[in-house]
Order: sequence, then structure tokens, then C-alpha cells
Amino acid sequence: MSATTMKDDKKDEKIQLELIPTGPLREIAKVLMHGVDKYELNDWRKGLEWTRYYGSIQRHMMAWMDGEELDPDSGLPHLAHVATCAMFLLEYQRTNAGEDDRWKPHELLPYEQAHADKVAEVVAAILEIVRSVPGPAVPNPVGASDADNDAD
Repeated sequence: MSATTMKDDKKDEKIQLELIPTGPLREIAKVLMHGVDKYELNDWRKGLEWTRYYGSIQRHMMAWMDGEELDPDSGLPHLAHVATCAMFLLEYQRTNAGEDDRWKPHELLPYEQAHADKVAEVVAAILEIVRSVPGPAVPNPVGASDADNDAD
């Protein structure tokens, strides 16, 4: 391909699939074929929890890091399994498929929210009891305004 043709492709915004090496694509295809033997054709397209594929990626990467080249179950490279799972996740994210069950740091988990709600109830009950006892005024909790306790 000449430099002029390459520029024309970029100008036309054609996706340059020739940039993708074919060897790894063949390995991914082999992993997909192994999946058909274990499950069914295109079973992954039904969508699963995203963290299941993340876990699979982590397990294959750990095995690879430990020096194991091939997955004992499939006989295929661990890195081909990693690439396949990453491809699934990319497709799920692109198409909003499967269940995005990633933990979001800004969200409380259900048990954390229940705990926070219970703590708030206990603090409110304690403040109510303390305020009912004669004596010096109890300061407002953080976030409460002075106007909340002003009687005048």
C-alpha cells in the first residue's frame, strides 16, 4: 500500500483492520471454538455479570505470571483467554449487554448502607435522650444548623 493510499484511507475514516495482527485473532477464535464445545454457539452474547469475565482475566493472568503458558482445560494460551474475555467486556460495554456489576467506590454496598442507616438511628436516639436530660445545652451534630435548636 502506498503512502498516498494510506493517507486516503485515513482521510476517508476507514477502519484500518490491517493494523490488527492475525495470529492473536486466530488464537481468540480457537478460544471461542472451545467455548462452543463447552457451552453453545454465541452463548457469551447472552450477557453475564461483568465481574465473572474480570475474574477469569485475573485467573488467566495469574497463571501466566506464574509461568504457565497454556490453560490446562483448553490447551490454549492463557493470554488468548485474557484477550477473549477482554473482547467480551468491550462488547458488553459498547452494547450495554450483560450486567455491569462492578463495585463503584462512591456507592455503598447494601450492608454498608444498612449499617450507616442503623448508626444514624442510634445517634439520633442518643441525642434525643441527652437533650431530654436537664443540664448544659448539647451542641448540634455536624451539619445541623443553630436555628434547629433555637427556641426564640
